[in-house]
Amino acid sequence: MPDTIQVSIVVPTYNRKSLLQDCLQSLLHQDLPPSTLELVVVDDGSTDGTPELVRNLLRAQIPVRLIYHRQENRGVSAARNQGFSISSGPFVGFIDDDEIVPPDWTRKALNMLKADPDLAGVGGPYRAYGVPRVKTCPKCRLDVHGLPKAKGPVRIRFHGGNMMFRRETFEWVGPFQETLRAYEEYEWFQRALALGLKFHFSENLWVYHRRDVQGFWDLFWHEFRRGTALVESLKIKGKEYSHLAQFLRYLGHALYRRCPGGLLLAAREVGYGAERIRRHWQKQRSLGQTPVDGSGKKGGIP
Repeated sequence: MPDTIQVSIVVPTYNRKSLLQDCLQSLLHQDLPPSTLELVVVDDGSTDGTPELVRNLLRAQIPVRLIYHRQENRGVSAARNQGFSISSGPFVGFIDDDEIVPPDWTRKALNMLKADPDLAGVGGPYRAYGVPRVKTCPKCRLDVHGLPKAKGPVRIRFHGGNMMFRRETFEWVGPFQETLRAYEEYEWFQRALALGLKFHFSENLWVYHRRDVQGFWDLFWHEFRRGTALVESLKIKGKEYSHLAQFLRYLGHALYRRCPGGLLLAAREVGYGAERIRRHWQKQRSLGQTPVDGSGKKGGIP
């Protein structure tokens, strides 16, 4: 295959074989010449047959260059960083394994970046795919996700699973913070904007986000884990957060409107509180194991 790669697309995955299969099939049908596209799948320690799925694609001699890397479970930030490091294209896209990508997505993103040399990166929204298994009120729709509002096409961040950058952009800003298991794109974009980089958010650069296969408890534990990750994210930002007030607000919404979406958001706050308590106990136990005696020296507990 000629070395003419223009775009590398990084897909981190963990134990979502069936979703990954649909995602990769959509990426294999992009309307760019196949020899210009490189797919990098980073398996974050899956145990559900994901390696066999990707190896079958490799044996099928697909026209697109496919790179598969398997690592111990270290989180989505580490997977994205690893994917970037082994990619080769001058433009690098990030897509998540629970998405379906329209055939023209790569071409649109590439054309936007080529049309404006000052653009560091582009991104777009999520759209519904199928019917969500969890029914919510219109305000809490699970098939779409909002981003912070801004004037014009500028946004303070993109969805982590729908964005493309110039390679030098990622090299300037640096890797995603690997201590974060969620909200990693928030922290990354803070660093990017501090450098004065320009990004463009286009409503036309959408991808389908799968919510048709996840039940209530799948989403509940997903939000709980996001809550535990929020503690580290806010610590890095140096911000305080009133999770109890938010918990009561979301719980009230769930009860008043009989909306499962409120319970899912409340689960995030429970995760945040649980992680705060865990860290507090861990700190107290650490202090208890190394008490300071009258001479000022640390000693163990007899």
